[in-house]
Amino acid sequence: YLTLALLLVQTVHGHAARVYILAATAVLVVLIGVSRLYLHVHWPSDVVGGWVFGTIWALGWWALGRKLGADTRAQRP
Repeated sequence: YLTLALLLVQTVHGHAARVYILAATAVLVVLIGVSRLYLHVHWPSDVVGGWVFGTIWALGWWALGRKLGADTRAQRP
């Protein structure tokens, strides 16, 4: 969800919309992790590790999206 949100934020205009998308996604991701703990289907270290890996993954795609977007804007006449 975070990966999709970070890519979507790059296409949305307006600060309020971007903040809303990121805040809603953060709440969703936290609730999913907490539900995994509540249901006793993962250890806390698994959830934290998933959050860390997922954040790094999402930021990597976000950076790639920014780079490709900057390259596209630079090529426009």
